[in-house]
Amino acid sequence: MSHGAVETERFLHLYIFDKAPRCLPPYLDLARRSDDFFVRALRRAALLPWRDARFWRRAADAVAEREKMAGRDLAQVCLAFRRVDFPSRILSQHCQSYVAENAPSFNTFELAAVLSYFSYAGAGLPGAEQFVQSLADEAVSSWRQREAVPWSAWKMLVIASAEAGVDHQLLFTTAAPHLVRNVKYMSGRDAVDVCGAFAEFRFKHQTLLMELQRFLPSMGLSDAEVAALQASFLRLDFEAPQLRRLQIPDDIRKKESNTTLGVWGPPDAEFNWCEEDYQLSEWIAEPVNTASCLPMILLPLLFLAMHEATADVCVIAWMEVAIAIGSMLFHATLRYPMQLADELPMLWYVSAVACSCLKRLKAVHAYPLAYGWAAVLSIVIIVTQQHSLLHDCFRGMMTVTFCTGLVVIGWGSSSISVRIKSCRDDKGKRAAKAAENMMQAALLMFAVSVVSWLLDNYHCARLKNLPGGLPYPQLHTWWHMFIAGTLHCITMLLHMDSHRDSSGLDVRFVAGLPVIDT
Repeated sequence: MSHGAVETERFLHLYIFDKAPRCLPPYLDLARRSDDFFVRALRRAALLPWRDARFWRRAADAVAEREKMAGRDLAQVCLAFRRVDFPSRILSQHCQSYVAENAPSFNTFELAAVLSYFSYAGAGLPGAEQFVQSLADEAVSSWRQREAVPWSAWKMLVIASAEAGVDHQLLFTTAAPHLVRNVKYMSGRDAVDVCGAFAEFRFKHQTLLMELQRFLPSMGLSDAEVAALQASFLRLDFEAPQLRRLQIPDDIRKKESNTTLGVWGPPDAEFNWCEEDYQLSEWIAEPVNTASCLPMILLPLLFLAMHEATADVCVIAWMEVAIAIGSMLFHATLRYPMQLADELPMLWYVSAVACSCLKRLKAVHAYPLAYGWAAVLSIVIIVTQQHSLLHDCFRGMMTVTFCTGLVVIGWGSSSISVRIKSCRDDKGKRAAKAAENMMQAALLMFAVSVVSWLLDNYHCARLKNLPGGLPYPQLHTWWHMFIAGTLHCITMLLHMDSHRDSSGLDVRFVAGLPVIDT
């Protein structure tokens, strides 16, 4: 192999198969590569997040220079170009001339792939509409009826026909039963595109629409996809109650984009609470919600100052402080990284309290497992991009872990309260009664805090328009206040359990706050 060929091979490998170089590679002689190598290179390049128009122009030239290419290879080339949304007139002309001469040698999927790209990139070419019509005719020809065609091919065919403006009744009629059988495999984007194609020519296939409606809840539709499906169903005169249920009520939508922006930029967190943004300062998005986190800092600090707590209880108290600081940062900025600074300490707090309960009640030392799992979840969530598949999967696992921890804490707190009561003699009834009262107070405050959180999140519009001109009640602030009380009661219960055998265990109140004497 000559030196030039070796260099071409080296740069081609760098450009296609490795990470993007910091500078663009020199000219790549793609024309002299084998079809198999060439197609694999294009498919791999289409998956990379970076693009180079010169590379794709040269690739289109290389395709046009090939005298003959298998239908499978040309289809994969068209899909690669379609994936990166690179319209090439040269490739479109080549597809038009080459496929027109060799259409019978292409299977239906290959025809669909070529037609999908041509309808996107070759709309202005002479004879484009006739070419699309001929390929649609070829796809539904009688001799192809025994061919096993994947549903994605029918999807591409009807979408391409709609994009090209070719009203092909037979194609839609033939494709509809195949699409009906495979609706369960469609994504939200697939459903939108298929419905849009049928709505383009008002082809109302009742069975397809009914099946789409049945699977809508499992498609994970975005707001834009719901709106697009609504428009298509409206054009087809089809009632879709399931779609109406998927609409996000105005009460819980994020605040309008014209909200005053502060120094932190537009909010990108997954929650934007009912309190108006940046009303007092450009540095604090939600000043009331931010300030209401202070009790979660003061209560654990006062506890640590007044009590000689065990190591696990001290860690739990400091984690409560970390939650409060993260929550303040979140409400002050409404940025997603600060939302994680609020949520991840909650995960660690729940893990710590659950492990403490298991160790006290069942002598199970779960700290290494729980903290290791919390560390894995935290690291992956921090280093992955928001809305990426891996990020969302690990956030889901974090939610499951958090809920499991809450169940353990609920069981552990009530069991500890009962154990303290059973360990006290007649002289210690005051401490036992205090433990029981703390448990009841924790349950009541937790219930009130959750209700406040839900009302603020789901009924914002109503809360801002209360009868009689009543002011907005700032329910998320009450969530902070009551949850701070709940966490403080749990900390006190754990501390009391650590000294349950002490003869001097008693509870007194200082400025309304319980202090445990041991």
